[in-house]
Amino acid sequence: MQDSYYGPDDVRHWVVPPLEEFNAFDADRALELYNERFANPGEFLFVFVGDADIEELIGLSNSYIGSLGGTRSREGFIDHQPLPTGAQVTTVKAGRTTRDWCSSSSRTI
Repeated sequence: MQDSYYGPDDVRHWVVPPLEEFNAFDADRALELYNERFANPGEFLFVFVGDADIEELIGLSNSYIGSLGGTRSREGFIDHQPLPTGAQVTTVKAGRTTRDWCSSSSRTI
């Protein structure tokens, strides 16, 4: 059903990647990407939730978050694989008789 909904090559919806993907994993490249994404905290949005003294929170934020550094540069985003459009219906029949059959349909908005 997943292949009929997203297509067989849509990597965004893999439950478990295929063995070829595990074998192709490059830990050095993963670390490089991690460092690129988290090197500039100037883009981060910090959210504080809970019962806190505002003045103390401001002081701690200035001390810890303010010392992280960062730049005003912004990273862009391009979605190279947009979600499919239109309705896609898949019927799954299971059971010995029509009374036992079940069907499942999925739609894309």
